[in-house]
Amino acid sequence: MPSSADAPELTPWHELRARLSPGALLFSLASPEQAEEARQGLPRAGLAWVGWRQREALLREGRPSAQERYSSMGGGGSPALGDWLCPAFSRWQADPQGLAHPAVAWARMDRILRLCQLEPLAERAVSLLSNGEAARACVAFALGGRPSFLVLDDLCEGLDASGRAMLMDLGRDMAAEGCAVAILASRPGLLPWAAPGDSLPAQPMPPGPGPVVFHTRGLDLDAGRQALIRGLDWELRGGEAWWVQGPNGAGKSSLLAFLSGEHPQAWAKDWALLGRGRDAYTPLGTLRREVAWVSPELAAALRRPIGELLDQALRSGASLLLLDEPLRGLRSGEAEAWHSRLGLALRGPQAPALAMISHDPDEAPPGHTHTLRLLGHGLWGMG
Repeated sequence: MPSSADAPELTPWHELRARLSPGALLFSLASPEQAEEARQGLPRAGLAWVGWRQREALLREGRPSAQERYSSMGGGGSPALGDWLCPAFSRWQADPQGLAHPAVAWARMDRILRLCQLEPLAERAVSLLSNGEAARACVAFALGGRPSFLVLDDLCEGLDASGRAMLMDLGRDMAAEGCAVAILASRPGLLPWAAPGDSLPAQPMPPGPGPVVFHTRGLDLDAGRQALIRGLDWELRGGEAWWVQGPNGAGKSSLLAFLSGEHPQAWAKDWALLGRGRDAYTPLGTLRREVAWVSPELAAALRRPIGELLDQALRSGASLLLLDEPLRGLRSGEAEAWHSRLGLALRGPQAPALAMISHDPDEAPPGHTHTLRLLGHGLWGMG
């Protein structure tokens, strides 16, 4: 993946239509409004546009309620990724004479699965895909339709370094096949060569930690047969801002769902919130008064803007804020305003504890005090 110093030239968003020709690979900075205007100027025939809206549509389709993602060790009855993708590749089953060639479709799907780093996940239930894996699945589905024009709109949001490199490689491959490819970003940090955050040093926030809000010891967490976390000892105090990092699929969203009580494994493990054990927080409504959880999947399930859920969380007076990529899909100015507002919420003697997931250093918790990095296969580290 190129460094910022030798990054490809950026195409002005208003020139995309003129310059998006067969075999082209273009990169552009475009706000959501500019991206939509550019979209209106492109031919609809043969156009595959993949952005955060398509990713959230998959979240709704694969797990129509936030709880259903975690309701079953086997994926809650949702289809396996390979089965979900199969219909998208049906156009590859016919040659120009209309003769059926299923083997061609299978070969093409296998290649796209490899390009999108999804081959090991083909048998995994869609409901168990992480947010970053869901983004790659949407790209694979779009490529099944044999597009002439492929636009990847802000897909680096929520992707780790490997996922961003994958977008670059995939763009080059599709352009080499004659497809016109454009990769859009709403801000420089979401261009594919902009490195996401990776274990940055903690920045202490005065005036020091408050009382213990949440505590767990020896936590094990799984997704189906996959070990996500093993032996985690974690304590969050009022005023602390934890940046939860890690590659896509490492278990970051599952961990925050555990803290929120939406993950069924939360009710089979030992933990304490405000000094009281899990038995003190049944029914679930009792826990929801103290814990505010915001995530793209929750916004998708409720069909509410994520900014609306953020506002509700910050007004709730909750002792524990759980934010899973909370700025996704927001305009640059809106994201900056929410970031500043979150920083204000973490000050003062009654400040909540915060655990926040983000791959983008520009979206790290304001003045983050601690880092929890999930490494995959049950491994983790703190800083």
